[in-house]
Amino acid sequence: MLNSYTKNEVLKMLKDDCENIKIKSHVIMLEDSLNHVLAKDVISKVNIPESDIAQIDGYAINHEGLYGVDYYEPIRFDIVNENEINLTQIKKVSKGDKLPLGADSVIDIKYVKEYGSYVTINRPINKNSGVCFKGSTVKENDVVLRKNTLLNSFHIGLLASLNEFMVEVYKKVKIGIISTGNNIIKVRDKDINKDIDICSYILLSELEKKRCVGISYGIYKNADKEVLDKATKECDIVIILNYDKNKFFLESGKCYFEDILISPSKNALIYNINSTFVYVFDSMPKDVLIGFRELVNPVMNYMIDIKDSEGYIDAISLYNIPARKGINEYVFVKIMEEKDETYFEAIDFDASYSEVMRDANGYIEISKNKDKIEKDETVKVTLL
Repeated sequence: MLNSYTKNEVLKMLKDDCENIKIKSHVIMLEDSLNHVLAKDVISKVNIPESDIAQIDGYAINHEGLYGVDYYEPIRFDIVNENEINLTQIKKVSKGDKLPLGADSVIDIKYVKEYGSYVTINRPINKNSGVCFKGSTVKENDVVLRKNTLLNSFHIGLLASLNEFMVEVYKKVKIGIISTGNNIIKVRDKDINKDIDICSYILLSELEKKRCVGISYGIYKNADKEVLDKATKECDIVIILNYDKNKFFLESGKCYFEDILISPSKNALIYNINSTFVYVFDSMPKDVLIGFRELVNPVMNYMIDIKDSEGYIDAISLYNIPARKGINEYVFVKIMEEKDETYFEAIDFDASYSEVMRDANGYIEISKNKDKIEKDETVKVTLL
């Protein structure tokens, strides 16, 4: 008989084994890289800006041309439109324009009096004023994005500004789903005496949110060895949904845990078969969602070495919520707004799965050291 383990003990063991199970990388087009994870540092091949540019609208000037200037004795400068100026010349520029050779500053247009082909200025200017220098934002050979960065739209914009049109990213984690049971059918099938395989749809939706590739292998009466072998070869993680009431064990692979101290998902089994993690969950919506969020998702993050957490809010409990000490308990809740405050109430423990799926929009974790959540206690609520 295997021992009981806390969630943190389970995840530590799985994390240790993840050192030998890493997702491979590949190179993809920049426009396809949103929500992918960088497999290596991105090093700039260019300077940004590529040359000294104007930081403001005004006139490009060499500050030495203003030596000795006085408020009552302004200095005249000829306006030119050349790529180089001398100490007696000035060139009008807009923000972002490249500076002409010989210029080391940009003076604001409001400090300049214009007279057609020339201007006068009656105040000095500091060297480098109004200038954004070559490489001041990004220098050539700078690391601009670190390995294991989860790419968002701004990251993609940054890479485009560096003229990076291909990026090396980790392949998306592949997760296979096998539904098992004698009395289940797909959504489109019609048989009033059988149950619909709703948990596979819950999982596939979660996988899409988590930027994974979900592969459904269909419905089987039991954990068919042929399909399990196929799934473990093709996928990084396999989830078996057990619709039968009896707990079953796989014959092959290393079984980590028989008793995990969380609820729901207390009956979850976790195996390592040919370096692929295989989870077995009782096919109740609450067990599957909590099992995925709390036991599978962290392992996915270990595989690509990122920190990715669910969205959450702080909310106030409307009632006392009892719990069992010694086990991490997850309670589905309904979140509501009232008088500029956010509150929640627990979904009744005996509610049907249809009621839970209809009413719940979050869940809370009650740690194994607590026996209840107090009325008016502020709690972190993980959003669905």
